[in-house]
Amino acid sequence: GGDDSDDDDDFRGRKGGVGGLACVGSGVKLNEMEAGLLTRAKDGAGAGAGPGPDTRAVWAAEEVGMGGAGHMWAPRWGEEEWRFSIAPAPPGAAAAAYDDDDQQDSDDDDAHKRAGGGRSGGGGGDGDGSDGSGSDDDDDVGGETIFRREVAETFLRCVKHGYAQANAVVELQGLKMAENRTFADIARYVLMTILGLSLPAPRDVTKENAKLYPAKAPENTGELLKGVRERVKQWAPLLTRFLKSEDDQVEMLLTLEDYCAEDEVFKAMGGACLVPAFAKILHMLYEMDVLSEVSVLAWAEEKTEAEEEDKRFLKLAQPFVDWLKDADEESEGESSEEDTEEDTDGEEE
Repeated sequence: GGDDSDDDDDFRGRKGGVGGLACVGSGVKLNEMEAGLLTRAKDGAGAGAGPGPDTRAVWAAEEVGMGGAGHMWAPRWGEEEWRFSIAPAPPGAAAAAYDDDDQQDSDDDDAHKRAGGGRSGGGGGDGDGSDGSGSDDDDDVGGETIFRREVAETFLRCVKHGYAQANAVVELQGLKMAENRTFADIARYVLMTILGLSLPAPRDVTKENAKLYPAKAPENTGELLKGVRERVKQWAPLLTRFLKSEDDQVEMLLTLEDYCAEDEVFKAMGGACLVPAFAKILHMLYEMDVLSEVSVLAWAEEKTEAEEEDKRFLKLAQPFVDWLKDADEESEGESSEEDTEEDTDGEEE
């Protein structure tokens, strides 16, 4: 017990002990040695100097404290300072701050709506966030336009940097996952971007990517098709990889119609220049296995029940569709004849 007592006395002697602690400022406790050093610094005694002010000091006391001893730290409860302090937050401060942040977010939303940026607003609205002006449809088109641009910019970046198709697939798959879209959604906008590379740059393309486009439109359909063929041939494997079914291909054909008509998300993009070459572009996509015979015929059949104005591109492609039908019928006829010959040979044996 005696040894322990001596150790305790020695510890208190070195650290100041409970009895040797002094309270300074905001409850900060110093031992006798620390308190003496602080007092000495405040009195202006420099290191190695005798009693009295140190006239050699060149520092600003308001910045570094009297005698360079620094300032006593104490919590300061300003509007935001508690967030960055190591001291415990005052009771209720966090909850109040979160409520204030929520209110600021709400104010921002209200300002956005008043500016016409939100789905809700005045001007004769019915109270459910719709003003009866088709804003929901506009929002859908706007969102799809943004996605179309993202696909185009991602693909154009691959073209600009000369990515191998395997790397381009990885880039586009990443975008697909980030946007929670389908492979068909990616493929149809990639194809429109490929076709557009034979035309002057659209207005919404970045300045850097605009260099990938020709300065002026092709002088004739033959020149246009030559440029389109080169690019489609290069990227056909990527397109076929993303187009998983006939339904995907039909959807791409419908998108191609929109592009050539400059409807929906393709307004003012110059797709109308492709209208004279529409049928030959379909044939080209068929030859390169981007489109199948089944998908083209399914698209044509779907169009037969459409309004007359929606048959515009079917009429342009009708010779190609008829050629596919004839080829299909001939193939079925040859298959039927082969089956008949096999049956006959079997009976003779």
